[in-house]
Amino acid sequence: MRSLFTEWTDGENIELWLAGSAPSWKHRLKILIGVVESMLYMQEQWPQVGYDLSTSSVLLSDNLEPLISRFKIGDRRSNYTANYIYKFGLLLLETIATNRRPNEEFERVRLVLLSTSECIIQEIYVW
Repeated sequence: MRSLFTEWTDGENIELWLAGSAPSWKHRLKILIGVVESMLYMQEQWPQVGYDLSTSSVLLSDNLEPLISRFKIGDRRSNYTANYIYKFGLLLLETIATNRRPNEEFERVRLVLLSTSECIIQEIYVW
C-alpha cells in the first residue's frame, strides 16, 4: 500500500468555489496560473507521478492557492502530455465560463491566459 501526504486545506475545490460565488477574473487567473505552475513542477520534478486534473480534483486553500489532490503513482497511461493539456483546457474552459459575463477585465485576463498557455505548451513539448 502506498500513501501520499500533502498540506491540509480547509477550503473547497474549484467546482464548488465557482458554483457558490461569482469570483473575479483576477482570482480565476491566479488559480489557473497556480495550476499551470503545479503542472510544470510535476512534469519536471516528478514525471513518474500522474494526476487527475479537473475542477473537482483541484482544492483551494484559504488564500486561493490551488492544490492538485488526485495522484496516480506509477501509472504510465497517466503520463501523456497531450492528456494533461486536454484536461487543462477543460479546466480552463470551465473556470472562465462559469457564472460570469465577459467584460474588459475578461479581455485582459484572456490575453494573459493565451500568452501564458502558449509558453507553457511550448515548454512542455520541448521538455
